[in-house]
Amino acid sequence: MTCPGYPNAVEGLEDPTSEYAAEGTAAHAISDDCLALGLNADDFIGSKLTVNERDEDGNVTQSFTFEWTEEDAEQLQYGLDEIRAFEGEFFGEHRVDLSEVYGVEGQFGTLDRGVVGKDLIVVGDLKWGRGIPVSPVENKQLMIYALGFWHNIARHRTKAKDFLFIIDQPRCPGGGGHWRCTLDDLLAFREKLREAAPKTLDPNAPRIASEKGCFWCRRRHQPPTEPGAVSGCKTYDEFVLDAIGSKFDDIDEGRMFGEHIPLAQYDEMAANRRTYIVKNRKMIEKWLEGLHAAVIQDGLNGEEIPGLKVVDGRRGRRTWVDEKKADAFLAQQLGEDRFTIKLKSVAQAVKSMPPDRRHLLADSSDLFIEGTPKPVLVDEKDARPAKKTVDEKFDDAESDTL
Repeated sequence: MTCPGYPNAVEGLEDPTSEYAAEGTAAHAISDDCLALGLNADDFIGSKLTVNERDEDGNVTQSFTFEWTEEDAEQLQYGLDEIRAFEGEFFGEHRVDLSEVYGVEGQFGTLDRGVVGKDLIVVGDLKWGRGIPVSPVENKQLMIYALGFWHNIARHRTKAKDFLFIIDQPRCPGGGGHWRCTLDDLLAFREKLREAAPKTLDPNAPRIASEKGCFWCRRRHQPPTEPGAVSGCKTYDEFVLDAIGSKFDDIDEGRMFGEHIPLAQYDEMAANRRTYIVKNRKMIEKWLEGLHAAVIQDGLNGEEIPGLKVVDGRRGRRTWVDEKKADAFLAQQLGEDRFTIKLKSVAQAVKSMPPDRRHLLADSSDLFIEGTPKPVLVDEKDARPAKKTVDEKFDDAESDTL
């Protein structure tokens, strides 16, 4: 929907499983077992999960093994408790037919979590990634799943026409949240979906860059094929340059940031430009990382990189070749001082205490304090209430004084 040329752009490009994707697969497996069997996330602490990537013949090409930790369990549990709190019929890891949604046969998707209630239909999705915050607001993936869920199941079990979307992204600050919409909103979206889908069949469909559309695109991760390009997609390069407001004539004249351009020019940046750059920050950072790597490679290739040169940087962190051998050596030299002892965290302490004694820690209010939520940026349509502004806090304090 964001880039009609995407299917042609990635034709023939492989999409191998990354360690991060495999880690998400493992977390989904734990989540699904918990919801299906009535278990909690900490029931799996210490379990090892292996995720295999296979070729077309079913042969394993690479494997990733993860051990489920106490931190993992703590982060997953909140979302499990949240979805369990809704009244209605639960569906987990449910394959939904999307043929009616697209108007094309043979389309499907797998819904992570769904609840069909008397007055509300809940559609939930678990995102285990740390780096990229995902918002539920007008999230196309969830809207498509919701349409399939409604068409296949919900409309046969309830008269509810209100939907609540939940993205559970516990490991990424600013990620996740709630968003409400109606069946009418989804049906209007379906018309846009049916209009967009045929455009991708055009062999000359244009590429249209966007933050979400480009981030996972395999084409932009390809080596550049044109002189001066940073990525494998010229449209993407131009989009990022426009986002950060770069002017080639300024750069050619040596007017780099802060060199000749008055700082006030950046302080007076329009609010919509500031917001636009912040919303696209992750994509811009990735593009700059690619540019940085390209300039280093230019230097290694003997090409001119005006004002810069490539040198050896700081050495990496030193590591033991053989921990057992190192332990034996340090035992003679340092004795017990070779170990670092650290007080357990509150969560670790609760887990270590017998269940019938955990209330003793919970009742000891002078031993710990609850963590303070950090302010994060989310879409303005997110269902969570906005934090109070400085002026609002001042007004509240003044009212309390009066």
